[in-house]
Amino acid sequence: MNEFLNWMTRWMVRIVMLAIGAVFFLSLLAVACVLAAVWAVRMLWAKLTGQPVIPWVMPMRAASSWASMYQRSGGFGGGMASTATAAQDNAAPFTPAAGSKRGGILSAVAAEVSDVQPREVHER
Repeated sequence: MNEFLNWMTRWMVRIVMLAIGAVFFLSLLAVACVLAAVWAVRMLWAKLTGQPVIPWVMPMRAASSWASMYQRSGGFGGGMASTATAAQDNAAPFTPAAGSKRGGILSAVAAEVSDVQPREVHER
């Protein structure tokens, strides 16, 4: 009788664990289907109204990344990385050049380039 109860208990635990796994999988599948449906409706609405479809992204600032955190503390990149980060923190904020097509993104580096002939970018 004791052997039968052990056998029954093992199979009941297996069945309960299988049911828990199935419920978990189906709930994740339902959430994924709801998100896909919301995204599809959002995309359809954007197409109908003539607006661009904006992707869903997680907002993250570059200053809050793990690498910059370790570089500032000196633990990840060593002493030179923390000095370079300190020099970047003291640099002037980004100011785009007036009338520039690139918005002044590479203006500081462009003055140092000597082996390239600059040319005007033509948009089609």
